[in-house]
Amino acid sequence: MPGWVRIFLYLCLLSALLSGVVAKEKKEDFYKLLGVGKKATDREIKKAFRKLALKYHPDKNVGDEGAEEMFKKINEASEVLLDKEKRKAYDRGGHDGLEQHNQGGGGGGDPFGDIFGDLFGGFGGFGGRRRQQGQPKGASVQMELDVTLEQLYVGDVLEFDYVRSVLCDNWDECEIDDPECQGPGIRMVTRRIGPGFIQQMQQRDERCIANGKRYDPDCEACPDGPTVTGSTVLQADIEPGMKHGDLLKFEGMADELIGHTPGDLLMVLRTKQHEYFTRQGDDLHVTLRITLAEALAGFSKTIKHLDGHEVEIASATVIDCNSVKYIEKEGMPNHETGSFGNLVVRQGSCCKSA
Repeated sequence: MPGWVRIFLYLCLLSALLSGVVAKEKKEDFYKLLGVGKKATDREIKKAFRKLALKYHPDKNVGDEGAEEMFKKINEASEVLLDKEKRKAYDRGGHDGLEQHNQGGGGGGDPFGDIFGDLFGGFGGFGGRRRQQGQPKGASVQMELDVTLEQLYVGDVLEFDYVRSVLCDNWDECEIDDPECQGPGIRMVTRRIGPGFIQQMQQRDERCIANGKRYDPDCEACPDGPTVTGSTVLQADIEPGMKHGDLLKFEGMADELIGHTPGDLLMVLRTKQHEYFTRQGDDLHVTLRITLAEALAGFSKTIKHLDGHEVEIASATVIDCNSVKYIEKEGMPNHETGSFGNLVVRQGSCCKSA
C-alpha cells in the first residue's frame, strides 16, 4: 500500500475518533440542563425538573420538535440525578462514567428510595432497633396538609418536622419472661372452676409484648417508659395534578408501640382558596371583568397563570355579558396521564372578577 494511502487512512481514522470525542463532549451537562448546582438536593432537583417539564411539555408545545427534544433531555437528567448510584457515576466520570455504570449493570435502585421507599414510605423507623415478624400493625394516623393551587399545578416537595412516639433505644432490655403472655396485649389466665375442671380465658394486658414476654415497667434501661418523643424531617412529594382530598402515605410512620409494627401516617391534601382561579376536575375556571365598551368593541387582556406565565384572552367581536371562552390545555395537569385540562373564562360584564 502506497505511503500516501496509509497516511490518508490514518487521518480518516483520527478524524473519526476525534469527532466521537467531540460528540461526547457536546452532550449537555445534566446539572446545567436543570439549572441546579452540583450540590443540589433531591428536593431542588425535583422542583427544577417539574418547572421545566411544564414549560416544555409536548401537550403545550404541539409541533415544536425543539421543546419535545428538551423535554426528553430534562427527563433523562432528572432520572440520573435522582438515582444515587447513577449520580455518583455521573459525578465521577460524566457521561462516559454513566455509560460505563449502565453497561456494568450497576443497580441504580429507586430514585426516590431514600426519601419515600416504595412511594412515600419505607422510612424504617429509628436507629435500626429490633423488629419481630408477624406482629400486629398499630393504628394509622391521619393529618391534613394545606397546599396551594400553585403547588398542585407545578408540584412541590415540602419538608416538615414530624413528632411521634418512638420506642426507647433499649426497650428490649426490659423484656422479662412471662409464660402467660400469648402475644402483644394478650394474657392467657387459667382458673379452676370445680373438681377436675380448668378453664382458660384470655384477658387484655398491655404489659404483654410477645409470646412468653412482658415489659417490666421498673426497668432502668428505659427510665421514661417504653416510648419517648422523637422527631424526624419528612418530605411530602406533591405531584403535579394532585387534587383536594388525595392521600400521601408514609408507611410505618405512626406512633411506635412495643409488640406492634407502626401504622402508617396518612396526609390528606387540603387546597387553599385561590385569589381568582377555581378548579373543577382538570379545568380551571376564572371570571374576567370587562367593561361594557370592551364587550361591544372587543378587548385583549392577559392574566397570570399558576406557574407565572401569562395567558392572553382576547375578543374582537361583540360578546354577550355572560359568554364563556375555553382555552385548551391551560387548565390543570392530570396526575395520571400528564395531559392538561382547559381554562374556562367567564366574561362578566362590568362586574366582579379576576
